[in-house]
Amino acid sequence: MNQVYALSPSDAAKSRSLEEIANLFPMAHSPKKRVTSRSPNHFAVVLWVNIGGTILLLGSDLEEADNPETGGARILLSTTRPGGRACLFKVPHHGSRNADHPGVWSELVRPHPVCVLTPFWRGSTKLPKRSDIERIMQHTDDAYISADLKAKRLKRHKPVEEMLRGAVRSIRPLHSSFGHVRVRSSAVGDRRQLTVDLFGDAIPLIAFQEGK
Repeated sequence: MNQVYALSPSDAAKSRSLEEIANLFPMAHSPKKRVTSRSPNHFAVVLWVNIGGTILLLGSDLEEADNPETGGARILLSTTRPGGRACLFKVPHHGSRNADHPGVWSELVRPHPVCVLTPFWRGSTKLPKRSDIERIMQHTDDAYISADLKAKRLKRHKPVEEMLRGAVRSIRPLHSSFGHVRVRSSAVGDRRQLTVDLFGDAIPLIAFQEGK
């Protein structure tokens, strides 16, 4: 039987999110507030998927906030979450340190799982960091990322370049690396094997470069 469970957000996380949304509304006769990116992401939906006995843990963008009522801590304390351990783990929040809960690795995921994640690059913020990669690789040698962080510098004619430099404060190169990771499960007797295929610019996590 195939099953899908939502392990988050918790009641406390939902309440916190609604409070933050309410605080964005301006008071009467006051200027509107600029909507900014909020952290942690209390509304991240973590999914537990069981397909014919193959269990996947899809970590979404779940972040940790040192609060036992939110994040991975709340999932681990739940008495209603399904049993078993996942053989595939979509690592949360681009592998960043603030999304890592040791208990998730030890209680929800099998030893040496297949892990997949996506990179992030906005301004000077680039994820995962080298320290994140090293931390994830302590749990598995079978980790993959959907793209590298490569910068693509466009060649422009000198007059165009000069015009752009005079019109904007800064020019950032585009990162144009895209790909995807496909994981398939096949039953062999009572055992299940996962096969991984990489497409486009998807690569093993160990080969990832931080925006070089």
